[in-house]
Amino acid sequence: MTLSRRQLLKLSGYGGLGLAARTLAEKRSWAQAMSDSTLTMQLDWKFNVQFAGLLLADGLGLYSAEGVVVDLKPWESGVVVPEMVSA
Repeated sequence: MTLSRRQLLKLSGYGGLGLAARTLAEKRSWAQAMSDSTLTMQLDWKFNVQFAGLLLADGLGLYSAEGVVVDLKPWESGVVVPEMVSA
C-alpha cells in the first residue's frame, strides 16, 4: 500500500489531533486527582540554585494555579532522603 503525500499529511493531522485531545483529557483528570492532596518534595540539599526551577515555580504560585499543593523540604542533618521519600 502506498500513500500519497496528501494522504500522509491527512493521516498525520488526525493522529496529532487525537494525541492533543488525549493529552488535554489526561491533564484535566490529573489536576483533579491532585487537587485534594499535597505533594511533598524532600530535597537532597539545602535550598540553592540547584533547585531554582522548583523554588521559582513555587514562588510564582504556578503549582497552586494548577491546584497542586507543594511542600518543599530542604535537607536537614540526619535526614536519609530515600527513607523520607519511601515514608
